[in-house]
Amino acid sequence: MPHIVLHQPEIPPNTGNIIRLCANTGTNLHLIHPLGFTMTKKSLRRAYLDYEEFTKITHHKNFIEMKEYFAGSGYYAISTKGKKKTEKILKFLEKKEKKILFKEIFCSPSRRTKETLKLLLEKISNDPKIYYLDDLYHSSGINIFDTVMLHAKLNRVLVVSHEPLLSTSIESFFSGSNNKYYQNAIEEFTTSACFNVSFKCKEWFDIDKSIDLD
Repeated sequence: MPHIVLHQPEIPPNTGNIIRLCANTGTNLHLIHPLGFTMTKKSLRRAYLDYEEFTKITHHKNFIEMKEYFAGSGYYAISTKGKKKTEKILKFLEKKEKKILFKEIFCSPSRRTKETLKLLLEKISNDPKIYYLDDLYHSSGINIFDTVMLHAKLNRVLVVSHEPLLSTSIESFFSGSNNKYYQNAIEEFTTSACFNVSFKCKEWFDIDKSIDLD
């Protein structure tokens, strides 16, 4: 019987999707605490509602307890490459611009995005205002651009959030746009990617679809 282990997961919809994957593949799911959310139908959305009864979920207090549970069995760790990709993005930005400047930063309050932001702040030349928004963490059903329009007061804004929130926000906001870069940007978008959008307007509420995408 195959098993999937999530170490201190933080994103409820992502965990819900894993529950659905396990239900459809006959895989047991293991969750190592502490979790970044509560195991409720509300936080995990429909994935939990529809598939919980078909998935065996085992909870472990910590990593050591999980290792003891699987004593004598082999397991494979899937490492993320977020840090290396973030460093590549910073090198790209440094080549493109003499100074990396942002006036406001909106960041998800999760541990991973805070770690990413810490790397970014080492290269940002000025001292931007930083806001941690729950909307960028509980990603289901919102659009990043709606969040920015609601909270941003200055131009040149950086948003640090999660996938698939960013790509789906871009797709829904710019669908129908005639911008030649749009389709390529959506197709090539990956985790730990940087997406630059320029709006030709003075106020955030005046955003339209005449945009420049890099």
